[in-house]
Order: sequence, then structure tokens, then C-alpha cells
Amino acid sequence: MRDWLHHGNVEIPDDPELEVDLAGSVYGFSSKNQIQLERKEDMKHRGLASPDLGDCLAMTFGVDVACRTQRTSQLIYNFPSPNSWMGY
Repeated sequence: MRDWLHHGNVEIPDDPELEVDLAGSVYGFSSKNQIQLERKEDMKHRGLASPDLGDCLAMTFGVDVACRTQRTSQLIYNFPSPNSWMGY
């Protein structure tokens, strides 16, 4: 999500609660040099609420979504010809 936001060509809602959720937590690095977000318990001790909206946005990046293959259009309804008994 961080890389997506830094890309610069994205839009998210101008929501003060989402802004606090995304900017309120701090992070560090694990022993494997992986980004490690602040625990929610630690955020609570600092007086911050649980970042529910930020979590929801981050979870949308949890699974890679495959691109939909191009489907050929299907004929859904065959209109009667003008020469039929229901002609126009």
C-alpha cells in the first residue's frame, strides 16, 4: 500500500479519520529488515484509536487480484425482425 500511495497517481477519499489512521502509527524494522507496524496496544497507550479505516484500505492489498480475461459479448436478447408478426 505504501508503494501504491507513493506512486502519486492515486486518489483516496479526503477523510480526516482515514488521514489520522494512515499517518498516526509509526513503524520500525524487524530483524529480517521487514517493515513492522506499531502494535495497536502501543497506539492505544499513546492515546490513538484503532486505525479501522486504514486497516480496511491496507487489507485491499492483501490478495493479488487476477486481471479479468476479455470476454466475448454474448447475445442476451434477440429482437424480432420488423417483418415478423410483432413488427414495428
